[in-house]
Amino acid sequence: MATNEEIVAAAQQLYVSYYGRPADPEGLAFWIAEFTESDNVDQVLVDFGTSDEYLAILEDAGDTEGLITQLYQFMFNRDPDADEEGLAFYTEILDADPDALASIALDIANGATGDDVTILENKIGVANSFTADVEESGSLYQESDIAGAQGVLALVDASDESVAAGEAASTAFVGALPQEVAGGEYTLDEDNATASYEAATAAVT
Repeated sequence: MATNEEIVAAAQQLYVSYYGRPADPEGLAFWIAEFTESDNVDQVLVDFGTSDEYLAILEDAGDTEGLITQLYQFMFNRDPDADEEGLAFYTEILDADPDALASIALDIANGATGDDVTILENKIGVANSFTADVEESGSLYQESDIAGAQGVLALVDASDESVAAGEAASTAFVGALPQEVAGGEYTLDEDNATASYEAATAAVT
C-alpha cells in the first residue's frame, strides 16, 4: 500500500508532467484524496486529464503529436524520440483514446531513465517547495500565474545548480503573489452604496 508521502509525490508528479507547473495546495489536496479513496485509478486519471487547463494545453499543442511533445518538454526539457518507443508509439495510443493523455504522462514518467529521472525528480522537488510556500504564506496562486509557474520549473534540469536556481525563482515568484486576506462581510445599502479597497495591502477576493 502506498504511503501518504508516495501519494503526494505521485499527485505532484502529475501536475509537473501533465500541466508543467507546481500544484496549487487545494488542487493537490483534492487529487490526493481522489487517489487515496478511489478504487478506480484509471478513472481518476481520466478525470485529471479532462480539465479546462487541459483544454488550454490542447489548444496550444494543436494535435496529438504536439501534446506528446509537450509532455516531454514539461518533464525532461526535450522533445521525444521519433521512434516506436517515443513520439510515434504514444501518438498512436492517444489517437485511439483521446482520454489517455494523463495515463500516458504517468507511463512516460515511470519509464524515464538516465538524466530524465533526475530532471523529473528535481522538478518535483522544486514544485513541492513551491506548493508548500504558497500554502504557508496564504498566497493567491491563480490561473493567470500558470505561465510564470511553468517558467520556474523550466529552469530545472539534472544539475544541482538548476535546482538552486529553481528554488530561488520559486521563492521569488511566490513572494510576489498577492496574499489572501481573512474573510468577512460588508453590507451595502442606500447609505453605504460602495465599498472601497484602495487602502488594502493585499488582494481582495
